[in-house]
Amino acid sequence: MRASNGAGTSSCNRNALGVNFGAHRAVSAIMQMTHGLRAGPSAPRSTHNAFVTVFDLYFLSKIRLYEPTGPLRRNHMQYQALCDALASLIPGRIEAVLHDLRTGRIAYIAGAFSNRMAGDPSLLSEELPHASDIADGAVGPYVKRNWDGQRLRSVSAVVGRDGDTPTLMICINMLTGDLEGAAELLAQLTGSASDPRARPLVEGDWREAAHDIIGTVLSARQVTLAAARKADKAAILAELDKAGILQIRGAPDYVAKAMAISRAALYATLKDIRETEGQDIR
Repeated sequence: MRASNGAGTSSCNRNALGVNFGAHRAVSAIMQMTHGLRAGPSAPRSTHNAFVTVFDLYFLSKIRLYEPTGPLRRNHMQYQALCDALASLIPGRIEAVLHDLRTGRIAYIAGAFSNRMAGDPSLLSEELPHASDIADGAVGPYVKRNWDGQRLRSVSAVVGRDGDTPTLMICINMLTGDLEGAAELLAQLTGSASDPRARPLVEGDWREAAHDIIGTVLSARQVTLAAARKADKAAILAELDKAGILQIRGAPDYVAKAMAISRAALYATLKDIRETEGQDIR
């Protein structure tokens, strides 16, 4: 957990509650409340009172939720120690993420290795509102790919509810990339078949598809992303381009960050690939 995460949680989650949107509404409300006030000695005072009323309604009431004594912060703190304990069980291999389903943001993250931090959008799938229908409040285990192509084994559990509505969920992710070879060998020796991959909870299928492609290419070339050379990265970009992923809005920036290359280098490599294949660069 990085030291900056606490501040990030507060500021980002406040935005998630609609503080920025509330600013627009506040201005509109002030204009409506002060419209038609007659000019005179009492006009400035009336305008001031109207502003204070609206400011408290749209800003302070929301910000108080995330003060140390606010209800959401108290709710989060109950599970932060649990996240820390889970992540410390196998350091560097387990990540525990606390999602606040009321704000749609990550409230806390321990042992982070998924390129996320507190305050980032949770990006939970559309099936999540039905999580309360799960008898034991748990989903998984299910398999997905990390941003660097490594395979993750994950399980999620609803840990907070407001009546029948889920409010908090903890997702536990375990890196299993370096165990894949051993698992495949054991499967061959025992003749056991792997279970079908469960549908992941994270929305944005293009990210999952990108992770799969990165992992597949790296495995085929017998190299890790950290040790990947220019030719390896070009091979990854070629496969991502064939899948149409790099034409999706936001995908080039996401891929460039994951591969530790600049946006300019990505487009230059992509241009060479497309010219070689006789395609036009967009």
